[in-house]
Amino acid sequence: MDLDAVSTTVLPNHRLENLRESFNTLLSSAFVRTDEQSFRKCFPGFNEQQIAALYASYRQVLFQVRGNSQAEFDVICDEAQLIQKFTILEHLCQEQNLTESLGTARESEPQRQPSETVQTQRVIAKEGELKQLTLLLEEAKERLDLDKSELNAKQELLQQKADSYKPLLSSAGPVHEASKLWNRSVTTMRAQL
Repeated sequence: MDLDAVSTTVLPNHRLENLRESFNTLLSSAFVRTDEQSFRKCFPGFNEQQIAALYASYRQVLFQVRGNSQAEFDVICDEAQLIQKFTILEHLCQEQNLTESLGTARESEPQRQPSETVQTQRVIAKEGELKQLTLLLEEAKERLDLDKSELNAKQELLQQKADSYKPLLSSAGPVHEASKLWNRSVTTMRAQL
């Protein structure tokens, strides 16, 4: 995406306005002003003049905090470059056909919500992953079958070699027995000497 083109294109900043509106709603909820009667109940023992001064200060503080918060919101938005980021987001949404803010959405395709698009992409990714895993499983089975056949061939070869030594071993049996007897007789003769 060409970021220079994005910065020169003016898009409606409805996302920033929605964010500002949400912030103002938050401020309205957070700084609900209490009525003077409820305020008086918080300061028993104060005279009318002191309560009136406190209540006026309370209202002024709420007004100042709300005003400062709104000004700080604008400063934070500028520092974070939210207008530029929302503009880039708007372009990305248009490229993915997720919004019709500039009237550039494809008319042949039905407009999809971002969550539908994400869900569709997730399903496609999962299907691709399933195909990959199926291929890997088939390859592993083929390797296992190949390994089993190689192992069987090696076992047969070893068995053939072992079978070829059986006549030699069977003829070596009497020689081995004779050598044991000879060893005993030599040991017995030495012991007698």
